[in-house]
Amino acid sequence: MRWLMPITLTLALSSAAQAADIDLFIRIIECESGGRHDAKNEREPRGGISFGIAQFQKPTFEEFKKKAGHPEYKWENPIHQMKLLAWVIKDRPDLLPHWVCWRKMQKGKSKNDNIKK
Repeated sequence: MRWLMPITLTLALSSAAQAADIDLFIRIIECESGGRHDAKNEREPRGGISFGIAQFQKPTFEEFKKKAGHPEYKWENPIHQMKLLAWVIKDRPDLLPHWVCWRKMQKGKSKNDNIKK
């Protein structure tokens, strides 16, 4: 996981990530892109192209950055993708089903497993 060091630095700098579930953050990135900032999936089941370390589709990224209050974020910027994913985990977990890997992680869990203690 050579990508872990830059991610750790980004997390340390990101106020949104300070309270995010870091384990979930790392598992999503590892599953979605293997930590590659240039990962590209042109065979997305819902159509379109998923790109980057957090595998955002451009329309989803554009929608989420507005909801997060960061219109300056760029889809191609891996730090912006990581900050936006951290925001989703921390503040908008209802948006997590946009990630295939998150949905895969949920299979087999009981409803009580998702309750924060």
